[in-house]
Amino acid sequence: MKQYEAAEAVAKRIVADGLAEALLLKGSLARKQADEYSDVDFYAIVSEREMPVFLERRLDYLNAYMPILYHSESNFVGPQIVCVFENGLRFDLYTLTREQLNNLDRIAVLYDPKHLLDEYQPLSLALSPEEIGKLVGSLCFTALEFHAAYMRQDYLFALRLANHISADLGMYLRTIYDPEFAKTGLKGLAPHLDDDVKKNYLEILKKLKTDTVLEAAQLMFMLLDSYISNLPIKIAEHVNFDFYFYIKRLIVGMGK
Repeated sequence: MKQYEAAEAVAKRIVADGLAEALLLKGSLARKQADEYSDVDFYAIVSEREMPVFLERRLDYLNAYMPILYHSESNFVGPQIVCVFENGLRFDLYTLTREQLNNLDRIAVLYDPKHLLDEYQPLSLALSPEEIGKLVGSLCFTALEFHAAYMRQDYLFALRLANHISADLGMYLRTIYDPEFAKTGLKGLAPHLDDDVKKNYLEILKKLKTDTVLEAAQLMFMLLDSYISNLPIKIAEHVNFDFYFYIKRLIVGMGK
């Protein structure tokens, strides 16, 4: 696969330069779930001392695979370059110190002569009961904003908010049907859903248009409500039911 070819070419160039302490992959490649459309989440572990020089040479490292069609830079956890190669492959190069590397998700080690990654233990991508409670709260708050936008007849903004609600609903469904990877959200969700649930969820998504967005929002709460009423106690204790039922009544009662 081109993803592994790219990772190997970039890794070989970085190792030859001698500035990185370790190299690894995360994401679908590390989980062995990649397909021909997957991107590459490539991490370089670099000491503070070598960091300035390494950052200056990142484009050189990336060009070791093939010419770059597009790239942009950001700094979230640490410096990151997102690039697209001439063959369309997206490659994300993250540059971090060992202390900055979080344990979220599995890794595939490409280079680690100092054994810096021997003690790496991946954290679960499942949502905790508290996080599920916060997810329901976030969904409800967005629905409150949706109500205000729709009542103002600001249908474009209402549609955007409804899409956010659908994404939160999808993540909630994942906590039930694919809990181990709940934090990956909608990505690759469909195969894990029961046929009836998938049919209902896809029908909701089809209604995410300006003229049917209210119906979509109402159907989302009807689907969510079928699960909320049967929550395990360990999750239920983290859900604000007063807020949920208030928002449910608000959304379901719209247009009547």
